Amino acid sequence: MRVLSENQASTKRVLSEEQKARKRERDIARYDWYKEHGICVHCGRNTAMINSISCPDCSYKRAEKQRERRQNNIDKCREKDRIRCRERRRKRKAAGLCTNCGKKTPYKSRAYCYECMIKSQAHRRKYLRIKNCGVENLRSQFFRENDLCSFCGKPVIPGKRTCEKHYKMLVESIAYARKMRKQKFDAAASGTYIGLGIYKQ
Repeated sequence: MRVLSENQASTKRVLSEEQKARKRERDIARYDWYKEHGICVHCGRNTAMINSISCPDCSYKRAEKQRERRQNNIDKCREKDRIRCRERRRKRKAAGLCTNCGKKTPYKSRAYCYECMIKSQAHRRKYLRIKNCGVENLRSQFFRENDLCSFCGKPVIPGKRTCEKHYKMLVESIAYARKMRKQKFDAAASGTYIGLGIYKQ
């Protein structure tokens, strides 16, 4: 094994601006050639994966390095992610686009389009159901066994599972839901209801 002297080890070749420009051109040309011929642009030996510019080995190595780098600087990476997401939402909102997908217009002056809003609500319901599954089951069981309201824990109306306040709220909600359901059926029969909560003007 060749051992470099102290002067040789400390000496670093300095490229001129012209040499740097030529090197960049060679690197870009090599990158484009590898990409065009389906060769991994990182190692230049293996065949790249479908719809990718890397081979499986290089993809795995790069992912491991990125994961290790992120773990070593997790706070800084999270702050960069927050700044990037905040800036992306600001630009999409200024452009009048959905802040989530950036493709469609927001639904009824909201931040999300209709499709993203439905997906977000479903994801949140699923997350809360999984997160609070055990706690909610124990809470509901305790309230039910002690004749307490399943919402607030106050004494229930005889023969019911809720207190007087929440019983009235549930009755009003059911009445409103029935009213809206009848309205949709009538609008569908008359041809003015399109679907997904949209009516013809």
